[in-house]
Amino acid sequence: MKSIILSVVLSVLPMCAAFAQAEGPRERVVREIRNWVKDMESDSVMSRAAWSLTVRDMKDGRVVVERDSEMLLAAASITKLLTTGAALTALGEEFTYKTSIEYSGEVKDSTLHGTLYIVGGGDPTLGTTYGELKESAAAAVVFEQWKKALKGAGIARLEGRVVADDRYFPFEPAISSWSWDDVSQTFGTGVRGLSFHDNLVTLYIKPAVELGHTPVVDSTYPSIHNLEVDSDAVTVEKGYNTMWIENSPLHMGHYFLHGNMPIKYSSRRITMPNRASGLSLAVEFMEYLTGQDSPSGVEYVLWDSGVQVLDTLEHKHICIYESPSLSQIAALTNKYSDNMYAETILRTIGKELGKGGSTSQSLNKEREILDSIAPGVKMINKLDGSGLSRNASLCTEYYTRFLYGMKGTEAFDAFYKSLAVPGEAGTYRSSLKDVPTRDRLHLKSGSLSIARATAGYAGEGEDMLCFSLIVNRYSDGGEVKKRIDELLEILSRYAN
Repeated sequence: MKSIILSVVLSVLPMCAAFAQAEGPRERVVREIRNWVKDMESDSVMSRAAWSLTVRDMKDGRVVVERDSEMLLAAASITKLLTTGAALTALGEEFTYKTSIEYSGEVKDSTLHGTLYIVGGGDPTLGTTYGELKESAAAAVVFEQWKKALKGAGIARLEGRVVADDRYFPFEPAISSWSWDDVSQTFGTGVRGLSFHDNLVTLYIKPAVELGHTPVVDSTYPSIHNLEVDSDAVTVEKGYNTMWIENSPLHMGHYFLHGNMPIKYSSRRITMPNRASGLSLAVEFMEYLTGQDSPSGVEYVLWDSGVQVLDTLEHKHICIYESPSLSQIAALTNKYSDNMYAETILRTIGKELGKGGSTSQSLNKEREILDSIAPGVKMINKLDGSGLSRNASLCTEYYTRFLYGMKGTEAFDAFYKSLAVPGEAGTYRSSLKDVPTRDRLHLKSGSLSIARATAGYAGEGEDMLCFSLIVNRYSDGGEVKKRIDELLEILSRYAN
């Protein structure tokens, strides 16, 4: 009997050895992902959360690992993948926004007696603070081009008005599915047909000369035309700076200042959404053109889609400024998770390809595009372009269908390059620094108070996986991130 058992064991050992030899890097990583899933199902943090995972082979689209893949969850900023992918596919990676400079009236002795029009075309990058675009879209670069064009038209000064034409997109004070608290934050600034400085404004605040008096807004950048500040803030002798500002989307240049400011501070700055970025652009350009603050004899006017414009004057064309390419804008959107850029891209889909540029019209057109890339878009309920909506419901099954489907589009290379690589620029700059295979990951992260998510590609060349993980309703976001990083480290070794 012992000899029979021994012979069976001896016959099985070569088979085990052969299996071990047959398991290559790809198979090993897939096994490790499955083990990770098993570990998480009994993990003290993840077992109490709602979470979904799908991992798909990029060769044939086959799902290799999944866990509750059709569960609908809030996906946060990985939503931007759908927005940028749809736009790159349908508009093309070389698509650009166009801002037009025009005038009406008479030019005499280098002075325009009439109206200068800055006609927005939806460009979110005008005067941007992103260093990657400083050579093409920084305020001084753009303004110098416009100044030279005006000089070519014989214009160096203006007596009349500057119109900031913001009508490219239908005016929406805020996205209806966003939380009111988010709308007042720098990451919740809205979409404009004529944007400037990423639609943000910094207020520089000084304490009052005497204790008990209201701190003073010393200056802003960019300039806020007709700035109003209501304040119950107080200058105090000691303590911490507790000042904060709120600004309603319904009140363009009206800010509300609260809290305490110790008198020992020379100045403090607070950055807020700029609800009238087009007007700020007009003011800053006129100061650049004339070389003086607030040039006299100039009236500033904002036209948006809520204003009835009665303008029968003949417009004379001066120049058209073209934005950086959509591929560059999509890369900033995905790598830095810029909500305003994402919402602008979504609205552009509706404006350029649909039946209007409102959020709802744009979402309808985007669904058609997404369904052509990856059928099954009815599985999800996408409510915005950025993922800031906490009422949206998406699933990892569709995300990976989409990521796989992008491979079949002409936009795939631009889309793939738009994603963040750990250790490089973007939201993953400080992540996975000690992982030697981190450059095999191209990722998009997402986080809200109720959600953490990641999605993207692992591997390279013909050996790649696409994946999506969404986690909701957890007790400790920091611990969830650690678990996500563990999965990303495993994925980074695929086919290594």
